[in-house]
Amino acid sequence: MAGCAPNEINGMVIRNPAQDPVVVKPFTQPKLMTIALGYSVGRFTPASPDRLCRGRERWITAPSDRVGEELQRIVITAARFDDDSSKNAKRGLSCADVALFDVLRALFPSQRIVACAEDTTAQSIPEGAQGVERYVMNRPFRPVQRWFARWEMDCESSTELEQAFAAGATVFMIAPQLREADAPELSYSDLPPAIDEDANPSRLTEEMRQALFYLTGGRTGPNSFGQYQPTALFDLLSQSEAVVLIHRDKHAECLGVYVDSKEKAEGLANSFVSGVSNVTVPFSIPPMLARWDRAIWELQNGWNEDEQGPFPLPAALAESGSPIRSRSRQSGPNDRNNTEEEVVVEESAKGEDVAQPAEFEEDDAGKKSESSENDSGECADDPTGGSENESESSPLESKEESTEG
Repeated sequence: MAGCAPNEINGMVIRNPAQDPVVVKPFTQPKLMTIALGYSVGRFTPASPDRLCRGRERWITAPSDRVGEELQRIVITAARFDDDSSKNAKRGLSCADVALFDVLRALFPSQRIVACAEDTTAQSIPEGAQGVERYVMNRPFRPVQRWFARWEMDCESSTELEQAFAAGATVFMIAPQLREADAPELSYSDLPPAIDEDANPSRLTEEMRQALFYLTGGRTGPNSFGQYQPTALFDLLSQSEAVVLIHRDKHAECLGVYVDSKEKAEGLANSFVSGVSNVTVPFSIPPMLARWDRAIWELQNGWNEDEQGPFPLPAALAESGSPIRSRSRQSGPNDRNNTEEEVVVEESAKGEDVAQPAEFEEDDAGKKSESSENDSGECADDPTGGSENESESSPLESKEESTEG
């Protein structure tokens, strides 16, 4: 070591952090994130249901009955992003810190909300649960003789609803019919109640409990893609005002509200828009299948700043700091009176990726995406974190489809 420099041993330089110059980086204010709620209203056919979030959820296959009968569905989700380009959007109610109870109370201000759970662990039954049934179930590639439980719970506050959701409740009945006082109670529990356990029987009718089992009893596990049996919704809606299911968006959960009439669905959508404080973005197809940037573009396209004020979502900024013109402003002033179909044909001829009209999206969403559906655990967006690109056809195919439309 003789002849080495003070900070050098055997030719290796030893860094002394105390002698390193201190580099003070300027403080940069963190960019504020915008929270928006998205919703769609449309028809739903339980005999042939449309797909759910790709790679995250699907319907349980069952024999097709009641063919041709339709229901109405409202899908509600949320997203957190920087600007109207929504490049880094985190999709789902939990990602945007939106409470389930606030959304349900915006839809149903005073109705009774009953949370229902199936195949939850026997150790996670919340206090206040009613109609608890414990049973043993064996599943393929799972430990045998495992105890599970089904239960229901009245949710009168946000704390109770969040507790039920955390314990495994995925179905919420709105204003259900209650069991009569003298009606017999049937129990399918494999474990008798404990000596010190208080009797807390179910308050739902036996017909509704059977329909609830038909809705969720076909799952193959808590992480199964197949979550619900759609044809069971008919029996449930015959004894309740609405059925709310927890669906899966790309990063977190979203809500599916099922009712039996179009008038009721439109009234609930209006109550939802007026009952929440966040920005609401309408979608023409279920939001877990669509792109947020396209929905924001459509909303901005019809926004009247003179009557509605400034657009509530911040604009994306270029490197120079100037706002990037939205897609609705890129066309010339003479093109603003063109119909949406004409704009689609013109921009498709230029090879641009454009948003399709509502009728194209609703009719072709299932057809175009069934061929690209996979079980990779990804949703309709680009998994690389760039722009939200749904699995779509090429510009040439978009041109052919738009021309035929």
